[in-house]
Amino acid sequence: MIRAAGQQRLDLPPQAGGAALVGIKQEDLDRIFKAFYTTKPESAGAGLGLCIARSGLSEHGGEIAVDSEFGKGTTFTLMLPVYVQRTSFAKSTTLPKA
Repeated sequence: MIRAAGQQRLDLPPQAGGAALVGIKQEDLDRIFKAFYTTKPESAGAGLGLCIARSGLSEHGGEIAVDSEFGKGTTFTLMLPVYVQRTSFAKSTTLPKA
């Protein structure tokens, strides 16, 4: 958990043991979050996954960061804000009889 400037944020770093990645070329890094961008053949995907992930995270106040070195691997880190919902209960609560 990261706390900064009165905000709390949950960073989800990658876990060991995922699929082996070969890294993303530097010239592709600026485009990987754009809709329909892909380096795969047409039959292998539409190029929407990272665009949708970034959009969904953004809608919830989060972010996605990428760190990649071609030939070594890629790390995606998801960062989400932490919201604490406070509830109050009446001093006495009567439960219905069974």
